[in-house]
Amino acid sequence: MALFAALSYAVTQSGRGGGSVDKEKTELVASRISSWLGLVQKEYQKIRIINGYGMDHLDLRVKNSGVAQPCQGFAEPDCALYVSKSGQVPDFPFSSEEYVHTELPYCAGWDINPDNNAGAYTIRMQGVGSTSGGDLIIKIVCVKPDVCRAYNRSLGLSDTYPLDTFNEAHYTFSAGGSIPEPAAGANSDIGDEVAELQGKTTYCVRDGNDGGLRSHIIFLLEAR
Repeated sequence: MALFAALSYAVTQSGRGGGSVDKEKTELVASRISSWLGLVQKEYQKIRIINGYGMDHLDLRVKNSGVAQPCQGFAEPDCALYVSKSGQVPDFPFSSEEYVHTELPYCAGWDINPDNNAGAYTIRMQGVGSTSGGDLIIKIVCVKPDVCRAYNRSLGLSDTYPLDTFNEAHYTFSAGGSIPEPAAGANSDIGDEVAELQGKTTYCVRDGNDGGLRSHIIFLLEAR
């Protein structure tokens, strides 16, 4: 948490200067998101490998989420990802003004808060998995264009604001059910429109909604 506190202070202080303040702030926010996602991946691997839970028996719910999951963290803490559900990862620690594209109707109209914007989904990522099943990912919704571009620049992508429509399925199902799968169809996978995204495990991408301006950070938890 000290890392996030230090970076938050840096973001605040950078707002008091001039020059490339906006660029510095967005790069810091992108860096903080990347660091937090690193914590998510480390804890997810511990849950799967050390704690021994299967991909179909996890609690990946975010704070205030009451949807069905195959494992309930309060009953089995070792299967939960986030602190709010008895896991170890801090709930998404970013204020909406830092990263949310509030100018968009969908994003401004949603109950945006730091606790519910990094949910688990399945999405087919071309060049990543070895089956036709959706890959398990974290999706951070409604990312500002400048933060999106900064995140992709840090990854070395030449297209820093790619548009690639896709289908998804929320990781929501009761115990004993199967992992939800995204619908198939034309342009249903990430990477079938932007070749540069094929084989990549994280990026910020526009999904085609809101005039092609709604973007999200996608982060792979596990390929299938």
